[in-house]
Amino acid sequence: MSILLASFIIVYHEGLENYQALIFSPLALIFASHAIKEAKAASLQIFYPYLAFVFVIAATLFVWKSEYFINPAQILACENDPSNINRMLRSALGAMMFYKLLGSLALAFALLYCFMHKAFLGYTALLFGVAATIFFNVNMGVLALLIVLLTLVKERAVKNVELHEA
Repeated sequence: MSILLASFIIVYHEGLENYQALIFSPLALIFASHAIKEAKAASLQIFYPYLAFVFVIAATLFVWKSEYFINPAQILACENDPSNINRMLRSALGAMMFYKLLGSLALAFALLYCFMHKAFLGYTALLFGVAATIFFNVNMGVLALLIVLLTLVKERAVKNVELHEA
């Protein structure tokens, strides 16, 4: 469900002028439909902590982005006071966006989670994936979110099959 929501947020966030987002969102929908089909046999309770985490992080980052990152008054305050903590955060985040570090970290943690299946790697991948999606590294951020969520679905489906066979 979060993949479906994320694909609509991407199109809304990027706008209809961004052809890459228009192409990437249907791909996300295809993966989401596969995940939903796999998850029908599985209990969806495994997703609740991850989805709650994603929604809390997304809401927090959206508020910070609108209030501090793109707010003209805050931009002016950062220019006037170089020691401002928001200025340092904006500079660090700007560099991470420019060099696509948010997306790269999200993808790296998602791949680690795919192979190692440790919960903290999944949460870290979700954190960086949501941050990358919100802060203009959409391609790698959504791909990381898809990898984490599909890995969760696959894990749950395998556990359900093992329970039914035993």
